[in-house]
Amino acid sequence: MGRKKLYNILLREGEREELKRNLRKGKSSARSQTRARILLLADEGRDDDEIIDILKVSKSTVCRIKKDILRVVWILRYMKKPAVEPL
Repeated sequence: MGRKKLYNILLREGEREELKRNLRKGKSSARSQTRARILLLADEGRDDDEIIDILKVSKSTVCRIKKDILRVVWILRYMKKPAVEPL
């Protein structure tokens, strides 16, 4: 039985394509490539244990990457832009 999904990743088509494109280029660091692979597998619906087995990474790595990306996405999508005061 797989580990319960604590953080669900749902990528937009453009985000998914950008991650795949960066992996194909192969010019990014191993760390960046691992992050991209974690996000793509999570987006496919794989649970944490499957991702751990496929990529040979730790549980904390998978959880941290998913948590961090969700925090960044939340900030970018939902935080209000600071109001600009007229001069």
